[in-house]
Amino acid sequence: MHRVIKSFVKSFSEDYQLDDYSPDKQFEFFCNHCIIQSKAMSSIEAEFVTVDSHDNGIDGLAVIVDGEVINSVEEVEQIFGKQTRKFEVEIVFVQAKSGEKFDLTKFARFSTGVNRFVGELSYEFESENLSAQHEIYKFLLDNASQVKNSLPKISVFFVTTGRYTEAIEWEDEKESLIKRLSKTGYCHEPEVFIWGYEELTNCWNQLNSDYKAKLPFFSAATLPEMPAVNQAYLGVVKAQDLVDNLLLNSD
Repeated sequence: MHRVIKSFVKSFSEDYQLDDYSPDKQFEFFCNHCIIQSKAMSSIEAEFVTVDSHDNGIDGLAVIVDGEVINSVEEVEQIFGKQTRKFEVEIVFVQAKSGEKFDLTKFARFSTGVNRFVGELSYEFESENLSAQHEIYKFLLDNASQVKNSLPKISVFFVTTGRYTEAIEWEDEKESLIKRLSKTGYCHEPEVFIWGYEELTNCWNQLNSDYKAKLPFFSAATLPEMPAVNQAYLGVVKAQDLVDNLLLNSD
C-alpha cells in the first residue's frame, strides 16, 4: 500500500473505530467513505455502504437519491411520496484493492458484477447488502416516472494505491464496460473511473478541507431561534455568485 494512503487509512480507522478489521478491509471502508461521502449531503457510515462479502467483486455500493444514501425500499417510498417531481438518482459501485498493481483480471470480475447488477434483474446475490440494494434499484426502475431522465446514473470506481497512467488496455476496458452498461437500457450516462493514490488523496483532502466562501448579500433577515442552530439567516444573492463561489471548485 502506498505509504501516504496507509497513513490516511490508519487515521480514518482510528477515528471510526475500525481497528479490529484487517488492513485490506480498512482500505475498503476508507475508499467507500471517500467516494460515497463526496456525493452525499449527509454523513454516512462506511460500514453501511461496504459489501459484507466479496460477491461479484463489488466492495462498496450506494444508492443515492437527491444526495441521500438510501438503505431500504421504504426510504425511497417515503421520499417519492412527499413530492411528484423527478429526483436525481445515482448508484455508485466501488472495488478497492490496497496494492499498487492494476489487475485487469480483477477489474473484469468487478465489471461483470456491476453489469449483472444493472442488467440482470432476476439475479440473486449471495450478499445481503447487494440483495437489499438490488431491490431498491428495481423499485426505482418500477417508478421511473419519478427519476430524472427516467433512469439512474451509474458511477463505477476501481481503486488501487498505484499510479494510473491511462494505459490503452485499461481505457479500452473502461469503454467496454460503459458500452455494456448502456446496452442494458437500465441506466443513464454510465461513467467508469480508475483511481490510484493521486485521485484518492485528492478526494480525501477535499473531504477534510475547511471550506470558506464569501457571497455578496442584497438583503438578509435573521431567522427565529431553532433547536441545535446557533444563528441562521435568510439572504438574497445572485445566482451567478452562488454558482461561482459555492458550487464550482478549482477544477
